[in-house]
Parts: sequence; structure tokens; C-alpha cells
Amino acid sequence: MDETITKLSLLVLTRLKEVSPQARILVGICGIPASGKTSLALQVVARINYIHQSATVTQRPVPLDIDSHNDHDERTVPPTTNDLIDVADVAICVSQDGWHLPRSVLDQFDDPKHAHDRRGAAFTFDGVAFSSFILALRASPCSTPPFAPVQDATAGSRPDAVPTTTRDGGGSGVILAPSFSHTLKDPAPDAILIYPHHRVVVIEGLYTFLRIAPWDAAAHVLDERWFVDVDPVEARERLVRRHVLTGVAKDREDAEWRADNNDIPNGHFIRENMLEPTQIVMSMYDPAFASHGRTE
Repeated sequence: MDETITKLSLLVLTRLKEVSPQARILVGICGIPASGKTSLALQVVARINYIHQSATVTQRPVPLDIDSHNDHDERTVPPTTNDLIDVADVAICVSQDGWHLPRSVLDQFDDPKHAHDRRGAAFTFDGVAFSSFILALRASPCSTPPFAPVQDATAGSRPDAVPTTTRDGGGSGVILAPSFSHTLKDPAPDAILIYPHHRVVVIEGLYTFLRIAPWDAAAHVLDERWFVDVDPVEARERLVRRHVLTGVAKDREDAEWRADNNDIPNGHFIRENMLEPTQIVMSMYDPAFASHGRTE
């Protein structure tokens, strides 16, 4: 799997070099429930950032002799761990889970029990808001500072510590995205900040590139569409095990019911309605599957 992560990461970085410095590369990752979307996305983002940071620091000129104060006497040195900390991440991961409809909204459905039982199905997400977010990412210009700005050590305690942000790329150019709180079991608005230096945004979720409205508006502007394929029997077993371990289901029987009546139908829906992937990645077992408290 490590070889696959590196290959996909280099693919994205190659595409990044081919576009304007003000442009983003948007990668959508989808797959049936328990296929390993989140694990793949996080590993790819981490690898992209590491490769980018290593290359950036290696190219940074450093004085040969600090005591000589000779500004023209410079060389290029290999990166150290401390150097890498100073480099701004070029990639960030966003989970589609943040666009779950809150439970209070599901309560207002004509059949609230059905809505809650099927939470994770496409109709229990805010597809319009998700597509608007992706379009904002596509429209928002980027910047490419090689190193992260120095932070004021006292900033965290000040009321003005959080920069002015917008959802549509205006003002500071920071775009806000929701995340999902597994403690609250609901979305957490504006929890993720996507800065102009985040030129690669990896979005993972069940419905990242459906060809049906309202999802298609987002799907068609993605630069890459990766489908994580998995054996359905293996996926079901992962789901059952995960539902029990995370408390989504009270026991194995309840977990099997949820997998068969919600997760597996959602998987069929994805396969039937997604755009053609640009890459198909075969899923491999990762212990992280057992610990992701996912809602789908």
C-alpha cells in the first residue's frame, strides 16, 4: 500500500506543477462504506506534504558560514525535522461527513425514524451546500508561500487570533468547511480552515463524484476522481466490526442489520451513480478501519 500512496501522491504533485500557481488540484475520493477512503486520503495528504516540504526545504539557500555574514555565500542543504516544521502544508484533507444533515433536521422529516435509520444515505446529506463548497474551492485563487508565517506566541489568547474568513474565497481567501463531531454526533460548522497555500484539497466521502444532481456540480470540477474498490464481503465484515466497536450498534446482530439495510444499499447507490473514476485503488486492510467512528 505504501507504494500506492507514493504513486498517487506523485501523480497529484505532477499535476500541480502543470497548472497555474494560483490554481488548485481537487481530488475526490469515494468508495462504498468501509472501503478505506479516509485512510487513503489521510495517508496521501501526509505523503504529499512530506514530499513537498522536503523539496522546498532542500531548495532553500542557507549561508555557508553564519559568522561570516556573507549574504552571497550560500548553499543548499538537506532538510532537517525542524526545517520541515516551518514549511506550510500544500495539501489538506476534508471529509464529506461535515455535510451530514444535523439530527434536528432529520427529526423534521416525514418519517424521522427512517431518516435516522438511513443516516449516511445521500438524502441525509446537504448536497447543495457540499457542491457550493467545492465550487468555491475551484473559484478561489491560491498562493504559494514556501514557508509558514511565524505565529505570535500570544495569539491564541487574543480575541482577534482567528483570521477573518469567508466561505466563498473572498476577503482573506480562507475557505471554511465543516467537520463532524463524533462526540456530538452532528456536524461542527466552520471547523476546517483552507488557506490559500492549500493548493491540493483531498475530499473523501461516499458521494464526492456522483453524476446526479445536486452532486454533479461538484463532481465535474474535480481534477481527480479516485474510487477505492473493495471486496463486498470484506467490506461488510469491516462494517459489522466497526459498528460494534464504535457503539453505533449495540451488538453484532444490530450491526449486521445496519450494514445490510443502510451501508450496503448506499454502496450499491454509489456504484450505480458515480462518474467514471480517473483512478481505481484496491483497498487493503488497515487497523484504522476498526477505529474510525464513521456514520456511514
